[in-house]
Amino acid sequence: MTDQCAKGFPSLSVDDVDPVDAAEVEQIWATPLPRDAVLVGGVDQRGWARACPVPDDPQGALEGEYRDRNLWYRGRFALRAEDGGDMPRDVLGTHYLSHFEPGLGLILMPLGDPEPPVRRMVLAPQDPQGYATRPAD
Repeated sequence: MTDQCAKGFPSLSVDDVDPVDAAEVEQIWATPLPRDAVLVGGVDQRGWARACPVPDDPQGALEGEYRDRNLWYRGRFALRAEDGGDMPRDVLGTHYLSHFEPGLGLILMPLGDPEPPVRRMVLAPQDPQGYATRPAD
């Protein structure tokens, strides 16, 4: 695994995001989004995520967060192939953070235009206590 963090969709720009979305998420959780968070698809709307390798972790864990208007996960992720098969080399260099799926985690899709069937990689949350749901208004 490389030292690089998971990246977002290459052609998505900060200008493509309504700043009100990010401001609302920050207001709901009363915490600013990390500066290196990338935009991803969420359960019902956009979310922000970051995941970076944990230095010298023998299991290759990543650490970071996923946050949208209703859910916030902070903690470690295990990187795996959704189909249980072998992991491609340099997953973080060849895949981008696509979206979050409840019960699975952050989904990574291959860059470019791969031939079907497309193998998805998953950043599966590992810290059950890392989840928070939207605070009551």
